[in-house]
Amino acid sequence: MPIQRTPWIDDDGSGTVGTPINNAEKTALYNQIDAVNEPPWIAIPHNAGNFGATGGQWTVPNSIVAYHVVGKLAHIMIRLDGTTIINVPESLNIVVPWTLAQYQVGPFYFYADPAFGWGMYDQPSADPYLRLYRDMFHTPWPAAAGVAIRAMFALNLA
Repeated sequence: MPIQRTPWIDDDGSGTVGTPINNAEKTALYNQIDAVNEPPWIAIPHNAGNFGATGGQWTVPNSIVAYHVVGKLAHIMIRLDGTTIINVPESLNIVVPWTLAQYQVGPFYFYADPAFGWGMYDQPSADPYLRLYRDMFHTPWPAAAGVAIRAMFALNLA
């Protein structure tokens, strides 16, 4: 969506309306901003095979997953509701459709009735999935039903 192009005014305090400032420079600036269009979000259809666990089981009955890529930076948004964790896994794993440039780590939010908190994700560059840990100490996930995960990741691509 282009920026509304209002005139720049140089009001010198003299009580006059003012004079336009270098219209050519203003137009060049607006054109640069207009050229930076955010790419559309691409939805990834739900596929139970995109979700797994290390040392246990994780069932994801439905998911909302979407991503977009800007240059070599991928943003991925994940919303998972009503998931079930069985056999106390160390990590919950989500397959991603790209290779990363380097090992990456960051936070994400989860809700496992009645607890909620901030977990930690990582993705070694050789792995095709994000690993979601309950905390930075890799405390195993407790067996639970109704687990919800909300996350937004910014990942550097190879």
